[in-house]
Amino acid sequence: MGFFKKLVDILFGTQKEYAVKDLGIFHSKVCDWWQNEHYNWWSTIQLPLYSTETVIWIEGDAQAPLSQHIWDLQVLLKN
Repeated sequence: MGFFKKLVDILFGTQKEYAVKDLGIFHSKVCDWWQNEHYNWWSTIQLPLYSTETVIWIEGDAQAPLSQHIWDLQVLLKN
């Protein structure tokens, strides 16, 4: 996404949330009129080996993080 679109998202985008079982709630600021654009979704999670929370960024569209990225993250955390 270009600089202009990022700036428009920051200024005029809608804050969205997407809950993922066992991972928490992912957040993103998106403009619904750019449905086919990719957005960064973020969440803070508690990893088993660290005492502080870790910020996780994954890619998605205007509706939710990509399901393949969520699945990959869940597999990674189980191992």
